[in-house]
Parts: sequence; C-alpha cells; structure tokens
Amino acid sequence: MMKKLISLMLTLLVLLCATSAFAKTVKVKENVASFDIYMDVPKGVAIKPEDDQGAMVATLAPTVKDGVVPEYLLTIAAAEEYDNRSMADLSDAEKQQIVDSWSVNMHEPTYVFVSADNGNPMLVMEENTEQNDFALLLTLYKGYFLSISARYDDFRKLSVDDITLMYELGNGIEFRDKK
Repeated sequence: MMKKLISLMLTLLVLLCATSAFAKTVKVKENVASFDIYMDVPKGVAIKPEDDQGAMVATLAPTVKDGVVPEYLLTIAAAEEYDNRSMADLSDAEKQQIVDSWSVNMHEPTYVFVSADNGNPMLVMEENTEQNDFALLLTLYKGYFLSISARYDDFRKLSVDDITLMYELGNGIEFRDKK
C-alpha cells in the first residue's frame, strides 16, 4: 500500500514539473451556476459532450497512435451537500469523506491531494490491482464536482503516460466566475 502511494506521489511530482503542448483553450460548460468552465485541450484530444440526466458528461478522446488508448471521462455534476463551497474550503475531515465516498468500490485505492498550477486543489486517486486499474482526478468548485476518470475497457494497467494525460487535462481546467 505504501509503495503504491509513494509511486503515485512520485508520478504526480514528475507531472507537476512536466510541460505539455496545448492546442487551444475551449469552453467546456457555460452557465453552470455563476461560472463557466474552460479547459486547455492538448493536441490530439477531442471533446465529445453528452448530457446525462442533469450531469454534463464528455469523453475526452486522444488520437489513437499505437492501438488502444484509455477512456477519459469528464463529468460535471451538482453536489448539493457542499452548497456553494470549493475543495479549498473543506476541512481535512470533509476531504476524507470525499475520498471515502469516491473510493467505496475500489479494493486498494491510493490517493493524494495536489494543487493545479492555478492553485485549484485536486484529489488524484488510483486503484491498481489485478482486477482493476482505474484513476480519478476530482475537484469541487462552488458546489459542483468535476471529475476526470481514466480506464481501459478491459481494465489493463494504466501507464504513466495515461495518468500524465489525465493530470494535464485536470491541470488545464479553469473556472471563470461571471460578473
């Protein structure tokens, strides 16, 4: 367990130092409460939006180079229990509640809280077992959860590059308050 956590933390440390070539900044969702959501989209990634019972869902589809790529799913949904609060406003106990509720179906989750370049706190969680390899990046802004999940359909192991792209997508998210 400790080795997995250290591995995840080292991977994220490398990611914090990495730079990425971004093609453009796009508006992912507008008119969410009192803010819009923008995202830096790396070259070769397409956003395919869907609406799923009030939650905004989008598949982030990287260009396939050498066969199969993981599915990256972006979800934005209201979190009424957190009203108008953001991840930075939460106590450690409340953050632990989020970890517990989002990892309930994981067997051996590892997680770490990191800050995006813009200061936005993010939870990065991963499960890497024989049965499952799944990663999740999650933040909370003004009562809305925004998550990016990464997994292969056949649950094969996510590579460092796969998790790097998930982190870069999350790091490129910007919440713009309306005036």
